[in-house]
Amino acid sequence: MKKTFEKSTNKPSKKLLKIYTQTLIVNACPYCRSKKFYVHGKYKFTTRYRCCSCKRTFIPSTGTSIHYLHKKDLFLDFAEIVRDEGILTLKEVCKRLDIANLTAFDWRHKLLNSVPKINKTFNKKIICNEFCITFSQKGRKGIRDESYQSNFTSCLDLNNFSQIISVSDGKFIDNKLATVGPLNDKHIKRILGPKLKNVNKFIYLGKNDSYQKTIGSKTIEFIQPGMISNDTKFEQKTEKIRKNHLGIKIWIGINMKGVATKYLQMYSNYFCYRQIYNFNPIGKLSLNLRYVWSVFTLMENFYKTFIINHTVKDYILPTKRKWKTSFNYSLAGSEIPY
Repeated sequence: MKKTFEKSTNKPSKKLLKIYTQTLIVNACPYCRSKKFYVHGKYKFTTRYRCCSCKRTFIPSTGTSIHYLHKKDLFLDFAEIVRDEGILTLKEVCKRLDIANLTAFDWRHKLLNSVPKINKTFNKKIICNEFCITFSQKGRKGIRDESYQSNFTSCLDLNNFSQIISVSDGKFIDNKLATVGPLNDKHIKRILGPKLKNVNKFIYLGKNDSYQKTIGSKTIEFIQPGMISNDTKFEQKTEKIRKNHLGIKIWIGINMKGVATKYLQMYSNYFCYRQIYNFNPIGKLSLNLRYVWSVFTLMENFYKTFIINHTVKDYILPTKRKWKTSFNYSLAGSEIPY
């Protein structure tokens, strides 16, 4: 049975008060990451703090997914829907919560940015492969989205596909957007470099020769598509990767009606995380991520850098939405989506 929600009022609910008093934990300044701060009065129903280093003031929700929200109670209702039912279409969310389409769009991406990072360094043996999803500029005003072209020639052109590298240890699968266009050794090194420190054996399931140049001294084994191994456990692991690739393509193409390449990494992170863990966007793990607001507001800048430096595409028609506080927060490299 579907839940029904009441419109939020100016008075905070017990649910919101519980979030501020029990879920949100202040360990450092969200602006400069300094751990030296002190209580600096109150702000509405919560505590205000002041940083000893950068002198800025902040509250427990600064930088999180509920930062700068006027309808926090309604946002918590939305987060519960995502937690219990997964990501629904924008039309369904707008209907159930009586919110605007842009609001539902923004809230979805704030939650996607709050998926906990699993920057895992794999040990001993890993399995790697890549898959592609059609390059899309869905939602970008003033341009026709290439992902809807029916021209057979353009569909065969690698320049029209986003290349995603998958790495797995048999349990967790990590997908990273590498490039748009042909995949070369520079893209592979950028994605795989930090993950290969403790790897003894590297098994590749595809046909790209660039992996041999990138992996170097690591023991590398090529398993061509269609080859059958006598190792049952290994076959189960490779089948899991192939199902992951097929599953994310079906989910993005059919359930989500297509996703812009700008946001593809976030959707991929969510899909992989949900394969193993229960995603609770209002739990302590997700709600205490204080880079969410900065990444959400700077996504266009990250996308621009990615397109210019790592793809064959041209960066055109930038979005005009801007926020004054986007650059006020310090970001670690692992927190940047690309």
